[in-house]
Amino acid sequence: MLKQQILMTLMVLTALMMPWSASAQPSERLTLSLPDLDWALQIDVPDFKIKSGGLRPDGLATKAVAVNDATGIVLSVFIEVAQKPGDSRVAREYYLSGIEQSPMKEEQMVTSEDGDVALLEYVIKEYQGVKVNQRNVNAYMVRDEFWVDVHLSKAEYVDSEKKLFDELLASVVIVDDYIQTEMDNLIYASSFYMERNLEKAAVYYEKAIEKDLASTTLPLELWRVAVDNLGMAYGMSGDLENSKRVLLKGIRQDPDYPMFYYNLACTCAELNDEDAAMSNLRKAYERKGNMIKGEQFPDPRSDSSFEKYVSDPDFLALLAEFED
Repeated sequence: MLKQQILMTLMVLTALMMPWSASAQPSERLTLSLPDLDWALQIDVPDFKIKSGGLRPDGLATKAVAVNDATGIVLSVFIEVAQKPGDSRVAREYYLSGIEQSPMKEEQMVTSEDGDVALLEYVIKEYQGVKVNQRNVNAYMVRDEFWVDVHLSKAEYVDSEKKLFDELLASVVIVDDYIQTEMDNLIYASSFYMERNLEKAAVYYEKAIEKDLASTTLPLELWRVAVDNLGMAYGMSGDLENSKRVLLKGIRQDPDYPMFYYNLACTCAELNDEDAAMSNLRKAYERKGNMIKGEQFPDPRSDSSFEKYVSDPDFLALLAEFED
């Protein structure tokens, strides 16, 4: 299958995922989890905008950064595998050693505990000669073998804003028996796919699209990309039968999307089924006008799957028929 096509798909996927993972859209609640965890961290974040975040390539850490433009509070949340055994106080001690090595001077440092939560508070009054008076509060938690770090910060802090910090921290909960959503699994799959970890990508794309299209909660374009990426992930890893299965499912559910036919043509070509390859390539061309915005229809001439047909008269005639 075409490597340039994978790169283009990644670009389109990134654009489509923006409203769900790292956009400037407002959100009422931030939910953070990791693949295969049966729990999630949730924080009420009215009027916050998710600015950045994502899954680490190995799938063992995730983060999110959100900002409230009205109050100026910045929220950073991390979940990662614990660096050593111990409770939340051990986690706090570990992270504190890194904070103390930063070039900024921390003042008024206070540690405390609220049940199983270890708290750290400090103020950065000045940075590089500029007065910032930034208040920082970290809340550390431990669940299973993972550490959670919730960090709130606010520059030009005044004492009357303490209530805003307290309300945010009070809303932090760990939700037990959390069921990963289709969007969760799509985000996990896409993170692995972008790192070319095709085996793991396939696992989570399968979970993301396991429901029929009629009942899926994914927007149509995201569902299309998930199915297409799953088919390519199987195909690129040599599992051609599963690639064919997934793409045929996509066609049954959504017969108008050209890339299902194109990648099925690639898979059939790899399986040495020339008739099916040419038939599906024709169907892809016939639906070329239904590409997702930002996608480009691939050039079969430069696709390794069709390399064996570059001198085939039927292949060349098909391409000539649809060339502008």
